[in-house]
Amino acid sequence: MYILKITGLEEQRDMQSLERTLFRLPGLNLEIVARGLKYPPLKVLSTENEGQVQSIKNVLEKFGAICEIEDVDKTKRKNETSGTAAVSLKKKKNFEWQFWLTIFGILGFFLATAIYFSSDNYDIPQQKSVKAQTVQVHGVISGRDEFKTNAEKSKEELRQDLVKNAYNADAWRVLSEKLEEEGNEAAARTAKENYERAIKAQMVLSSLAKAFGNNVRVEITEDAVYYRTSRDFTESEFYQEASRLRDSLSATFPGKRNLIIENYTSQNIVQRVRLEL
Repeated sequence: MYILKITGLEEQRDMQSLERTLFRLPGLNLEIVARGLKYPPLKVLSTENEGQVQSIKNVLEKFGAICEIEDVDKTKRKNETSGTAAVSLKKKKNFEWQFWLTIFGILGFFLATAIYFSSDNYDIPQQKSVKAQTVQVHGVISGRDEFKTNAEKSKEELRQDLVKNAYNADAWRVLSEKLEEEGNEAAARTAKENYERAIKAQMVLSSLAKAFGNNVRVEITEDAVYYRTSRDFTESEFYQEASRLRDSLSATFPGKRNLIIENYTSQNIVQRVRLEL
């Protein structure tokens, strides 16, 4: 069992993105998050999946959280004489092997997520392809805010949203809660599993943009993948890295969407580009 905790916060942090990410994780709400961040440590997640907890840790650290992972089983083994040999073997694991295992695990999960969402697991039809030319965006991206919050929508409205965008993690979460309140445990469990897959997909997408630094935010809508980054690039460097990210996403992301990147440099210059996947 692995337990992920937030033990503190960096001086430079993105609290809005950090809190929004934490709210989407099972078992956390506004009161728990607020208290845990003010008086750490905050227990974020406990799971048997080491790759999953490491992926979530990487995302939280990008937003300024100081995290640690507690290996409960390893701690227990240290307190047992019979487990001495096993603990010793665990410590001798090669770092490079762990690194590549994590990378392959992330890529494997992303591929599995892509296959899952391209199938009809929850009566969600595939989104029609979107055609767009490769052009630079000269205006602030807008139109992403919804008139109603997901909490205010009915189950039918949430399902309609999910037909358009199966990666809408918050819609899956709210739908799961509404179904659970009605006592429809089977449907609620399916919606919760889809919520977790959508969150993990966002995390994997974020990990693919490592060239843009640690402060990477990603949002998946019905017709685009939005990245908001903060890295000092020349114009040529920015478009080169944007093209590389587009190539990576095109090879693994199901369906055609636009890739939109906003990069904010330390000189208060905003670089924007829209590319077709």
